[in-house]
Formats: sequence, structure tokens, C-alpha cells
Amino acid sequence: MANKGKNWKNEYEEIKNELLIDKVSNAIKKDPKNWKNNMEEIGFTWIDDSQEEIEEEKNANPMNVNQEYLVAYFEEKIEYSNKLIEIFIKETGSKNPNYSLFRKYFKVGNTRLLHLLISGLSKLPTNQVLLSGLSYFHENRNILTRIVNIYTKACNEEKNTKRFQEHCIDFINDVDPDGYDALAELKSIFQNNREKYQVLEEITKIMQHQDEIIEF
Repeated sequence: MANKGKNWKNEYEEIKNELLIDKVSNAIKKDPKNWKNNMEEIGFTWIDDSQEEIEEEKNANPMNVNQEYLVAYFEEKIEYSNKLIEIFIKETGSKNPNYSLFRKYFKVGNTRLLHLLISGLSKLPTNQVLLSGLSYFHENRNILTRIVNIYTKACNEEKNTKRFQEHCIDFINDVDPDGYDALAELKSIFQNNREKYQVLEEITKIMQHQDEIIEF
């Protein structure tokens, strides 16, 4: 009986999810230009947290010596040194990073922050913390050429299959809004690398499945 009850609950959740997907798909199809309004009609609520983030960033302060050191660099109070790379990775890659403090430097496109990321990636081209930082920087200040070059290098040098897949997916998603077809470019680069090309084929299938879920 317990198993039957569990199966029934699973089936119920699957049906609910399918109905929700259908509602979202229909809402977008109804009027693609005003899809947000259509989503509100089926019960979605949009929350603007930008003002809250601004207040958090305004009141954010360094919480340790490492963060003080990074802020001093970002605000041109000290010069660049290689140890900043290690400190940045440690602080932004920790379990509880000081998001509000660092976020404001990303949002304004701080040139010193960009220099730190690029310098770090020249030494550690596959480091996920630095790559994620560069991606977030690109969201706030377009650096398409740098993103393409650096992610291409990361994908070339990454030996671990799982991390290679993660780099590729991040790369594809980061540059898609810019109209750059990273997947096609990566397939061209790795057409003679059986293992990496197979990963790219798997990514293609994942993306095709996502497109089938919500069709415009």
C-alpha cells in the first residue's frame, strides 16, 4: 500500500507539472510580445528585488581582512598583485560569500575587477569560480570577445568530461543573448575529438528537449 501511495503521489506531481508547462506554453503563444501579462493571468507574480539589492549593496561592508584587501584594490587604494587571485577565489567561492559587497563592483563594470578575472584566468583557465565571475561581469558590461576567447580556451584545456560539459553549457548560455552560436562553434572546434564531440551532441539533445517543452 505504501508503494502504491507513493506512486500515486508521483503521478499526481507529474500531471501537475505537465499542466503547468501547458499553461506557460499557451500563455507565451497567446501573445509573445506581452507574455509577462499573460503569465500574470495564470497566477504568476513578478517581484522586483532591484531596490532591495541596491540597499544591500549600499550598506555592505567587508567582513574580514581578505575582503578589505579586495575592496582596497577595486577602489584603487592598492596596486594589483597575484595573491589577489587566490583571495578572490577563496572569498567568492566560499559557502557564504559576501554577495552584496562584491555584487556592486560587478554591476558597475569595475575595470580592476575585470583585470583580476582576466589575469586569474590566464593562469587558471578552467577555474570555475573565475569563469562564473567573468560570466556575471558580462551580464552587466558586454565583453563578448573576451568571453568567447576565454571560454573557448577553457573548453580546449579542460580534461574532466563533467567540467567540460559545465563549461560548454555556461558558455552557450552566456553568449546566446548576444546572438553568438557557441554550440556550433564548439562542434566545429571539436569535430575530431570524439569524447568532447559526444558531450556536445548530448548538450544538443538537452537543448532540443527544452525547446520542445515551450514552443513559441
